[in-house]
Amino acid sequence: MFTNSSAVIGDGEGTVDVKDGRMYVEINDPPVSLTWTKTTRGINIFLKDPSMRGNVCGLLGNANGIAYDDLMKPDGLIVSKNNADIYEFGNSWEVPESCPRQ
Repeated sequence: MFTNSSAVIGDGEGTVDVKDGRMYVEINDPPVSLTWTKTTRGINIFLKDPSMRGNVCGLLGNANGIAYDDLMKPDGLIVSKNNADIYEFGNSWEVPESCPRQ
């Protein structure tokens, strides 16, 4: 159950606010905000420092405004959006030893 509440992260590294079925997370360093919506189970991530745009990479893309290259693997190859390639893309960002396979 979601109830309206607020909390500070660590020693002031950010905040978490829950209000009206949404969770808002503000992180100070790097300056990022996340909003999770309960009804759609969607998450929005906003890079608050414009210099970060195009200078990040990973499962959420590189934030350069070009959708075509959002599925770029760490080796620089871009996969297509078909199901098999999506799994290849996701697995390419796995941190070794962090996700034991069953």
